[in-house]
Amino acid sequence: MKYESKTYSPDELRVKWENTDTNFPRSKFVFAVVWQFFMGVYPLVVIDYWIWQLYKSLSLTVFVRIALAPLIFVMNYAGYIYFTTWFCTLLIEYYNRKSPPRQGIFLRSFDESGMENPELDYYHLRGVVYKWPVFFAKKSIFPWTVLWVLRRMGRNKVHKNAMFGDMYPGLESAHAEDGTIIMDGSSVSSHVVDAIFGSLSIFEVDLSKNSTIHANTIVGPGSDVEADLSIGPRVLLPKKWENKVENSHFVWGNPVPASKRNSRGNLMDLIPKSFKKSHPIYDPQKKI
Repeated sequence: MKYESKTYSPDELRVKWENTDTNFPRSKFVFAVVWQFFMGVYPLVVIDYWIWQLYKSLSLTVFVRIALAPLIFVMNYAGYIYFTTWFCTLLIEYYNRKSPPRQGIFLRSFDESGMENPELDYYHLRGVVYKWPVFFAKKSIFPWTVLWVLRRMGRNKVHKNAMFGDMYPGLESAHAEDGTIIMDGSSVSSHVVDAIFGSLSIFEVDLSKNSTIHANTIVGPGSDVEADLSIGPRVLLPKKWENKVENSHFVWGNPVPASKRNSRGNLMDLIPKSFKKSHPIYDPQKKI
């Protein structure tokens, strides 16, 4: 059964929610958290046990064992990322079989047992499972593995030549093609909550070939960043955003320009005029 959205006025929402209590079930989310934290440890315990047995059978000295310790540490570090991602992928695939992911606008309504719409329930469960492997890989000594984690777990299509800085990646339904660059502090999200008690919008994010998302920029669900387009810093791309500026390879501003008349053509337009006047390097008619 598919649950669709219904539009409510602010007054209707106030009446609907002002005297409503909801008991949100925690057990399944606790299970998801415990699963993602600990399941990746058990294979490493088995591997380390056999390494220890190998040490004993070869009668390695203490000095040799100390010399090999950094290698074992790195192996365990990388192994934890791999096995955690592998086990989380199994859990996510189970959730996907229970409720296949889809795009749309979903009403966030609750009943006695929690979220009335099971699709949203499983969407939030998948979000919980994604977060730890993605965070651990991004903050690890192997930060490039976050792209592998995103490709492996979520319904993401992240090209091997995409570059993600220290940013907040979309956990599912994010498409980053060849040459895509997302700089530090930016965020890509495939969902947005429309008001506190409103709907939840879930749409794919498409970042086309050689597109660039500059620092501290938020890319909302359903955004379509075309090829070779550069989104300036500290910009908010709202839900279902698309570029409406013709023949432009750089877009900047809040709100993002919707026409050629108020667009910024290039990075030089961001430099204040007062700064340009005091620095002749920006005036081709003046000599330094």
